Amino acid sequence: MQHLKLNHISYKYSYHENFSNLSLDFTNGWSGIIGQNGSGKTTLLKLIAKQLKPQSGNISGNDLVYYCDQKLDTYPLFFEEFRDDYSSKRYKLQELFHIQDEWLYTWEALSFGERKRIQVAIALYADADVLLLDEPTNHLDIATKQIVTEALKGFKKIGLIVSHDREVLDTLCSNTVILKYNKSYHYKTNYSNAIKEFEKEQEALYNEHKKQDQKIKALSKTIQIQKEKIAQTKSKFSKRTIDKKDRSTKEKINLAKLTGKDKIDSKKLDTFHSKLAHLNAKTLKIEKEYKKGIFLKKSEERTKSHIILKAKILKLGENKSL
Repeated sequence: MQHLKLNHISYKYSYHENFSNLSLDFTNGWSGIIGQNGSGKTTLLKLIAKQLKPQSGNISGNDLVYYCDQKLDTYPLFFEEFRDDYSSKRYKLQELFHIQDEWLYTWEALSFGERKRIQVAIALYADADVLLLDEPTNHLDIATKQIVTEALKGFKKIGLIVSHDREVLDTLCSNTVILKYNKSYHYKTNYSNAIKEFEKEQEALYNEHKKQDQKIKALSKTIQIQKEKIAQTKSKFSKRTIDKKDRSTKEKINLAKLTGKDKIDSKKLDTFHSKLAHLNAKTLKIEKEYKKGIFLKKSEERTKSHIILKAKILKLGENKSL
């Protein structure tokens, strides 16, 4: 069985860190790479394809790799070899992808779907150990998507596919990697099941974070109370307001200091501070997610609330300030 291994990969583009100490292991079969825009999906493929070089770490098992870009403005690699090959291998792929002969001589006139069929067919024709597909069914009609998906089922080596198409990912992939918060989450299952597992893990993480936050708040309150107690104690031990002739009270204060009564509260405060530092060190880092769109919070009052949107048509040259 073949292995593609990413060992402690770090990659930073400009000021944006895509990966830090990333380690992944892929074996035969399709693996889906999913994540939000900007999470590093295409960057990951280009690192494996050796189009980008990691700042640290190494990748093994990618000696024979073919990267299938989502762009279709230029001929794919090995296009001429495929067009001029009259072997059964080429004709089988041509038949599998429903590619007409004339398409191979009229690239500029082809539709997106027709170019995509040729591009993916050539990716399989390359017979690489590692096949990387970036959005292979993007903008395809249903019929073309089915043709491409069915053809990719026959690929038995290591395949990585970046896609937003749930149906394609569930059909092809037995492994899923989720890129989020500059981290990777690897699941040995299809897209739908991986998302469910990921959401459960994130919910558990959030609940744990919430408990930790409550402990920190409670301990911070305890520290504040203890500080106030120490302040009161120091006030009691102060001799400023005592009459110079009141030797009895002064002796009591000195005795309290000698017996360490004034230090007990301070030691407790130090203990509380140590516990707080320990809790802060263990605190789980949770990234906030902000949903896009406009959300209206329902009023708890019985009175009805109204939202008035004012529209104004402005003529050229008119003052646009409201």
